[in-house]
Amino acid sequence: MNVLSKLGAALAAYKAAGTVRHPGGATRYAHADYWGWDDAYLDGTTGAAHESVGDGTSSDVLMTPIGWLQRSIVEAPIVAKDSAGEPLEQSELIALLETPTPFFSLETLLAGTQLSLSLDGNAYWVVCFSATRRIRQIWWAPHLNVDPRWPKNDPTKFVTHYNYKVTGVPDKIRPLGLAPEDADPEVRDGLAMIHFRDGIDPSNPRKGLSRLKGLLREVWTDNEAAQFTASLLRNGGLPGVVFSPKGDATITPGEAEATKAKIQTEYTGARRGQAMVMMADTNVNTIGFSPKDLDLSPLRDISEERVCAAVGVQPAVVGFGAGLQQTKVGATMKELRGLSWHNGVIPTQRVIGGEISRTLAPEFDVAKAEFDNSDVEALRENQDTKVRRTSDAYRAGWITRAEARIEHGHEPNPGDDV
Repeated sequence: MNVLSKLGAALAAYKAAGTVRHPGGATRYAHADYWGWDDAYLDGTTGAAHESVGDGTSSDVLMTPIGWLQRSIVEAPIVAKDSAGEPLEQSELIALLETPTPFFSLETLLAGTQLSLSLDGNAYWVVCFSATRRIRQIWWAPHLNVDPRWPKNDPTKFVTHYNYKVTGVPDKIRPLGLAPEDADPEVRDGLAMIHFRDGIDPSNPRKGLSRLKGLLREVWTDNEAAQFTASLLRNGGLPGVVFSPKGDATITPGEAEATKAKIQTEYTGARRGQAMVMMADTNVNTIGFSPKDLDLSPLRDISEERVCAAVGVQPAVVGFGAGLQQTKVGATMKELRGLSWHNGVIPTQRVIGGEISRTLAPEFDVAKAEFDNSDVEALRENQDTKVRRTSDAYRAGWITRAEARIEHGHEPNPGDDV
């Protein structure tokens, strides 16, 4: 078999239905082109801030609230509903979502989706079909490796395929639900792409837009503050100590180096605190900061507040100091968790549920898929508040005593229908 025959066989195997290839690493480097921000506003050094922030996963101020969103979104199960809005007891769609691949569960799939939506505003699933055209697997695709594509010379086409960049030839994958005649003729057979968008990017309406993209300055500032504090602590919290001869006395450079070496060897580290004897009158000046001077928390609070506001999470919920002031002025942690669910988790649930309903649900004869938040503790009404509300409604004559008892899970007694 010659080289061309071997290449043809390899391409045929590569195009086999249902074969998913996986990238070994990100192919779109997450710096200037990723964040879309000019470093000149920071320090005048092109690439410095983007190099520091990277793709955002190494920044605590970003990953702490995103991690809370990842842990929270899996608390609510996804349910399939019929055209009347009633839950379906048995659904192949839910069974597939619960075990989307042999290697991870729905919780992992949702964690990756939440991460991509928060950092990039775009998340992608690769759907794998069997030989009988039934969906058998769903894989999360890193947002750094996927780009929507369309013919530049045909503005009537919105998206014809997605470039999924892996080692070697990039995969061309059609959007799930797109008619075959509207897709690129070279797309992979047996695969389809689901694209979740958070909002819409005005510079490219085919993509979503992360609300974190405008916060590069705040993220970079928090990273620099952490680096500054770590550098001071690594040096004992002090820039240094100055030893100088008193009066008109002078020493040679060699004597200065010898004195420095002796002090560092004999009186620092494990030998710190030992007695020191100087052979001449010497001035000792310590240059440093007090613990109060080292406190950069007000500076870091600004970054925490703005990042949490962008992702819809209350700072106090994730333990950021910027939000702990709220708990001192009447706001309870339960109320803050509820706000975080309403502003952060539920909007993401709507994005994911809406796209599943549009693309996956028709493949399984399901009318709609959505998250069921009825058992989420953070969204439950406080029991004392619920009792007061029901009691007030009963005393005002809006409900009967029987309805009040039923509201709280009790069987009504004879004569309660008053």
